[in-house]
Amino acid sequence: MTERYMHKQSKGNMLQGSLTRVGARRGKIRFAGVSVAIALGLLLIVLSQIDSRFQVAYFVLLLALPVYMVVKRPNSLRFTGFTCVFSLSMVFLVLACCLEYLLSGNIGYLSNVLILLLKTFLMYAIGFMAASYITSIKEIKWIAFAFIFGAAVYAIWVYANYFPGITAWLSNQTYLFPSKNSFGQIAGVSSLCCFALCAKAKSPLLRVAGVISGFLFAMSALFMQCRTSIVALAVGVAVLLYFLRMKKVTISLFLLVLFAIALVPSVQGLIAHAFLIDAYQGADINAMSSGRIGAWRLALGALNGNYLLGLGEYYVDCLYLYVLANLGILGFAPIMVIWIGRIATSYSKASRGRAFRRSTLHLVLLSLTAFYFIESILEAQPPFGPGACSALFWLLCGFCDAEKHVCDSIQD
Repeated sequence: MTERYMHKQSKGNMLQGSLTRVGARRGKIRFAGVSVAIALGLLLIVLSQIDSRFQVAYFVLLLALPVYMVVKRPNSLRFTGFTCVFSLSMVFLVLACCLEYLLSGNIGYLSNVLILLLKTFLMYAIGFMAASYITSIKEIKWIAFAFIFGAAVYAIWVYANYFPGITAWLSNQTYLFPSKNSFGQIAGVSSLCCFALCAKAKSPLLRVAGVISGFLFAMSALFMQCRTSIVALAVGVAVLLYFLRMKKVTISLFLLVLFAIALVPSVQGLIAHAFLIDAYQGADINAMSSGRIGAWRLALGALNGNYLLGLGEYYVDCLYLYVLANLGILGFAPIMVIWIGRIATSYSKASRGRAFRRSTLHLVLLSLTAFYFIESILEAQPPFGPGACSALFWLLCGFCDAEKHVCDSIQD
C-alpha cells in the first residue's frame, strides 16, 4: 500500500516537474515576445525624431503592450513603495488638473504637463508589468541596445544633415540643429548606458566597444552644442565611476581632461565653441545662459497672485518653474513628490552595498538620475520628457520597482 502510494506520488512529482519545464519553455517564448515588443517600441520612439510617422506605430505598440500583459497575468502585479507614491500622485495630479480646468476654463491644464506625465506613467507601467515576464539581464541589455541603436541612427542622421565640417562649425556663431536639446538628452542617455554596460562586460572587446560608443555619443552632443546635456553627462559619468569605486580612473580622467583643456589649444577652441564661450565673450550671465535667467524672472513675475492654480500654459526652461507656472502649487506638489521620490529611491538602492554594485541595471539607473537632475535645472521637461528623451529611464525605473528581488538576484 505504501509502495503504491510512493509510486503514485513519484509519478505525480515527475508530471508536475515536466509541466513546469514545459511552462518554462513556453514562458521563454512569451518573455522574448514582450522583450522584443518593448525593444521595438523604444527603437521606434527614437526614430520618430527623424520621421514623425513612426509615432503612430510606437503609440499603437506601447498602448497595446500593457493591455496584453495585464490580460495574460492579472495577478502578477506587486506594488512597492515608489509605485504607490507614483500612482497616488498621478491620481492627485489628474484631480488637481481637472479642478483647475473647471475653475478657469483653460484647456492648458488638461494638456501640456498632464499629457507629459501620463506618457511618463505609461512607460513606467510597462516596465513595472514587464518585470514578471523578463527573467534575464540579457533581455534588459537588448532593450537598452535597441534604444542605443536608434540613438546611433539618429546621431548619424543629424551629423549628415546638420554638421557642416569642423572648419565651418568653428566659424559658425549660431546653433546648427533646432532640436539640439532633445538630441542632447538622447545622446547623453545612450552614452551613459554604453559606459555602464561596458563597465560590467566580461569581454575586453565589449569594454572597448562600449567606451568608444559612449565617447562618440558624447562628441555628437558636443558638436551639436548641447551644453546642458554635456554638463549633465559629465555629472552622470562621475556618479557612475564613484559607485563603481574606480577612484584612480576618476582622478586620472579628471586630470587628463584638465591638462588637455589647459595645454592643448585645439581642445580649448573645441570646448570654447561647443559652449559658445567665444560667441558670448564679454556677455553677462543672462546672455551666457541663452536668456534663461531673464526668463526665470519673467516667469516669477507672471505668477504674481497665481501661485495656487498657475497660468495653465507657460513655457520656461526650468522644470520646477515650468511646472509651477503651468499648474501652480496644486500640480507642483504631486509632480515634485514623484521626482524627489525617484531621486531618493535611486540613491537608497546605491547605499545598499555589494548587492547594488553587482547590478548593471542599478548603475545605469543611478547615473541617469544624476543626469536628469542637472537637466531638470536648465530644461523645462526632463526627467519627464519630451517623449523619447526619458522613455528608457522610466521603463527601467518601473522594472526595478516592480520586484525588488529581481534586480538584486539577476546576475550580469
